[in-house]
Amino acid sequence: MQIQVQHANNIKMKKILISLTCVIAIALSSCYYDNEEALYPRIEICDTTAENITYNKAIAPLIKENCLGCHSTANKANGGGLALDSYEAAKGNIDDIYADVKQEQGTNFNPMPKNSQKLSECSIQNLETWATNNFPK
Repeated sequence: MQIQVQHANNIKMKKILISLTCVIAIALSSCYYDNEEALYPRIEICDTTAENITYNKAIAPLIKENCLGCHSTANKANGGGLALDSYEAAKGNIDDIYADVKQEQGTNFNPMPKNSQKLSECSIQNLETWATNNFPK
């Protein structure tokens, strides 16, 4: 009799362990890390109206963030001899800047910014708008 009770208790314990294991497995599989940027991508609103695309408002910050690491007066030797740390330099080299940022990865030339992500289409449009509008300061 005692063996039957013990056997029944073992079966109950096994059922409890299996049930508990299933509950834990389900609970763990339902938890995952959500990447907020993947779930809610930022929609970039590109405002290329002439009054917003001036050197001081749009182009200087763009160049500072993406170009001056190599293309400044202090780093001129590392940046192919091109310094872009002034209005005049940016204006005078806009054709080269525009051509370099428009290039795609995998071409024979390394597109700018070097070893970084390609500029956003909005940033490239801002450069084009700035030139088209006669380089407003």
